[in-house]
Amino acid sequence: MIVAKQTNYLTTLAAMLNAMSSLPFWEGHIVDSVVEQDDESLLIVLDTCPTADALCGSCRQPCALVHERRWRRIRDRDILDRRVWLKVPIRRLDCHHCDARVTEHISWLDRRSRMTHRVRIWVEALAQLLPIKHVSQLTGLHWHTIKAIDLQRLAVCRTIV
Repeated sequence: MIVAKQTNYLTTLAAMLNAMSSLPFWEGHIVDSVVEQDDESLLIVLDTCPTADALCGSCRQPCALVHERRWRRIRDRDILDRRVWLKVPIRRLDCHHCDARVTEHISWLDRRSRMTHRVRIWVEALAQLLPIKHVSQLTGLHWHTIKAIDLQRLAVCRTIV
């Protein structure tokens, strides 16, 4: 019975991720595989979309010269009751426009960040409603990470007013 539920759950999740691959969650990347981890979290392995150009992290111009490619584990927003980790290829580019060797610009990821914009927005919304300790328990993020995200949100609100 438990095995049948687990198989049904993974089948449903695989169908949902297949449908999500055409959505702009991870612009410039496609879902390569989904792996369930020992801690029952999901590892979604992304690959670069062959039709998308890599953008220079400095001048944001398309760049074809890839210096190196490394994999980075990035936290994404939970799906159903599962923590989600992304394994994303991060390319360092040799830009012929600005002569820089920089990491590519990824629209849904801040520079040097280990979490997506979706996680940051989710945490910002939760931090306005709940104490930081509860947000930490709910999201699985460290207390200091949540506090830093909330302080950034407050700084932006302060500059707007």
